Amino acid sequence: MYIVLDIDMIKVQGLTKIYRKYDAGDGLVAMARNFALRRYENVAAVEGVSFSIEAGSCVGLLGANGAGKTTLVKMLAGLLVPSGGEAQVMNEVPWHRHNSYLRQIGVVMGQRQQLWIDVSARENLRLGQVVYDIAPAEFKTRLKSLSEMLEVERLLDVQVRKLSLGEKMKMELLAALLHRPRLLFLDEPTIGLDVVAQNRIREFIRSRVREDGVTVLLTSHYMKDLEELCPRVFLIQSGKLLHDGPLSTLVGRLGDVKRISFTVAEAGPVPQALGARQGEDGRFYLEVPAKEVPVALRRLMNAVNVDDLSVTAPPMEERVRQIMQQGRVSE
Repeated sequence: MYIVLDIDMIKVQGLTKIYRKYDAGDGLVAMARNFALRRYENVAAVEGVSFSIEAGSCVGLLGANGAGKTTLVKMLAGLLVPSGGEAQVMNEVPWHRHNSYLRQIGVVMGQRQQLWIDVSARENLRLGQVVYDIAPAEFKTRLKSLSEMLEVERLLDVQVRKLSLGEKMKMELLAALLHRPRLLFLDEPTIGLDVVAQNRIREFIRSRVREDGVTVLLTSHYMKDLEELCPRVFLIQSGKLLHDGPLSTLVGRLGDVKRISFTVAEAGPVPQALGARQGEDGRFYLEVPAKEVPVALRRLMNAVNVDDLSVTAPPMEERVRQIMQQGRVSE
């Protein structure tokens, strides 16, 4: 058990990763010219990122595709060498890839399977036992405990290729935690899973943080993952860290907005002056500042024959998407 709080597990200062991108140009003339003299441009996947993470915490990484989240995770996991900046993880430099460091981390990539698909999950885990030099008694106890938590005991001897996507992800998590890592990197662990599988995996991650004190750095496009697991969230946009704090604070910077959803009793156009849009479900939607809801409702009632109406907060996913589309975070 590693319940040691208020001690920095990860310290990052000015971390940067720059790739050289070949600029082919447009047209045959440009292609012919570049055949003799290639032209490159520098692209910053991660640029000047700084933060620290305490041991025993769960921190979320949020950002659009290509924002730099996975590149950042790969540098901290020792899979990529940065172009600049510094990082200390458990007092080690990750990209030096010392055994003392690699034995203390676990990595799960939701879109990249790490288990061998032609053998059973148990055989994969036995390989992990050898790699991490886990004693037979400890391996047996740990395997039983984790497989029961994930409800996969009956699947341990099934060939990995025959498992469902959710079952494979559970096995990936089991393999990543078998050697009792102090730090767990999770890149899209619930991607493509059904709601039941997502909930089960979230509960499992939550229990490992709570009971074992594992530190988790989690990237996900599912707001539910971040809302339920991560009191602290980083927003990465174009390689830069734009927000460090609660998800609610990030969303709150858009202002307190309410969504009015309604249907009309009679067919006919909704007055454009209202600014309402019609969704695929046939309902009309109107978003207004919370303090203007009473006025908007009066205008709506006077303009159309409303059949059904509700006032709610817009979905978290939509509000975060709006922030990412803006490309900046207002203070």
